[in-house]
Amino acid sequence: MEKEKKIILEGPDGSGKTTLANILRQKYPALDIADRSFISDRVYIQKFERTEYLGVDSKTYLSYWEQFHKNNLNVKVVLCIADEKVLYERCLAKNDPIVKDMSKDLAKLALIADMNLFINWSHEVCTRLNMPLLIVHTDKDIKDTLKEIEDFINDR
Repeated sequence: MEKEKKIILEGPDGSGKTTLANILRQKYPALDIADRSFISDRVYIQKFERTEYLGVDSKTYLSYWEQFHKNNLNVKVVLCIADEKVLYERCLAKNDPIVKDMSKDLAKLALIADMNLFINWSHEVCTRLNMPLLIVHTDKDIKDTLKEIEDFINDR
C-alpha cells in the first residue's frame, strides 16, 4: 500500500503558511496539506515551557506525533521564513497578539527568536525522521516560491 503524501507548512506567525496552504489546496486537491503540525507544537512547547499539551505530557504528545508521521505518511516539510520586517508587517496587519502589546523592536526580536526556533527544530526533526525539508523565503515573489514548492512536491 502506498503511503499518503502529505505536505506540512511550518514557520513563525506571518510567514505565509496559510496563504500558501490555500493556494496549494486549490492546485493539488488530492494532496494532504497541513498548515502547521508537530514542529509548531515543539516550538511552542519549548517557547512557553509547557509540561503538558492538550492534557497530555508534552514529551508523550510529541513522541506520538513524530512516530505517526514517520511511520504512516510520506511527509515533506516546507519551512516558510521571511525577513523580520515582513513578518512584523504581516502580523501587524492581522492584529496578531505577538505584535499587539509590544514595541516594534521587541516584536521583531520575538519574531526572529520564533523563526530561529522553527529553523532549528525543523532541521533537527526532519534530519532525525528522514523527512525532506525545503526552506522557502516568502518575502520574495509568490510565483518563485510556488515554483520551488511545486518542484519539491513533485521531486524535481
